[in-house]
Amino acid sequence: QARLILVKQRFQLNLSLRIISDRSGIPISTLSGYEVGKHHPSFVRLAAWAWALGMTLGYSFKDNKSGEITVPSAMDNSSFDRSSGIR
Repeated sequence: QARLILVKQRFQLNLSLRIISDRSGIPISTLSGYEVGKHHPSFVRLAAWAWALGMTLGYSFKDNKSGEITVPSAMDNSSFDRSSGIR
């Protein structure tokens, strides 16, 4: 899960939420909510959060036994608003 990876990276780098906020432009209170799972970032905010930690986002597709390319459940289109691009 991306959230856990980013939290682990912040602690490994010994960076405060203030530093991540300054680098990403995301308010400290919002970052805190992301870290504890209270809020869920948009893709743009997730990318900014990762960038502030010196990371980039990647995406992988899984190939199931039928040969179809499936989308991981975290990206399930059922919760995606196509008009705004917001979950």
